[in-house]
Amino acid sequence: MVESLEIAIASFIFAAFLAGLSATLPPGPIFAMTVTESAERGFLGGLMVVFGHALVEALVLIALTLGLGAFLASDSVRISISILGGFFLAWMGQGLVRNAYKGNISVRERSSTETKAMHNPLLRGVLAAVANPYFVIWWAVVGGTFVFRGMELLGLLGPVVFLLCHWASDFPWFSFVSFCVARGRNYFSNTMFRGIIAICGVFLLVLGASFMVEGARFIIERV
Repeated sequence: MVESLEIAIASFIFAAFLAGLSATLPPGPIFAMTVTESAERGFLGGLMVVFGHALVEALVLIALTLGLGAFLASDSVRISISILGGFFLAWMGQGLVRNAYKGNISVRERSSTETKAMHNPLLRGVLAAVANPYFVIWWAVVGGTFVFRGMELLGLLGPVVFLLCHWASDFPWFSFVSFCVARGRNYFSNTMFRGIIAICGVFLLVLGASFMVEGARFIIERV
């Protein structure tokens, strides 16, 4: 019995890590913001985006543990986040594209940006996570399943173990991305730098627009 429990716990930990990895590797708003902040502020800027993202994950985990999974997975929440979150991502994306096009940002100016507090990247990480409807859906459905399974195996410690396994996939990957971009920016020309920022901006703009379209489609289907 003890051996089977240990195997179940080990399987749970391994599955939780793989589930986190499957959600982390595909490019999304957090990836785009990590690249952007790493290019503008360096490694710590990108890392603070990930910390903001992790903060939201911890809050969602608490909500799931308290039994709010059904609410988070509801159509009303999905529609609201799709439209409002999509608008925010599109607004943020067009701002990046506009600044890159007008030349308001450059590699030469990054040293003054680095001296600023990291609150802005942290907030961007929080907002980029909250603005992504698929983030909420993933946590409500996939995350909720692991939370309940974890509670069956380990009680209240189960959700904590799941979150730590999830972060074990999040932080190494995004830290690697942030490190590569931060080191590579030493070799960026202003044109390359602005091009990277513009690409991230276009990605967020398109992603935000697709979220808003999807939210509008949900509303039409419910009428």
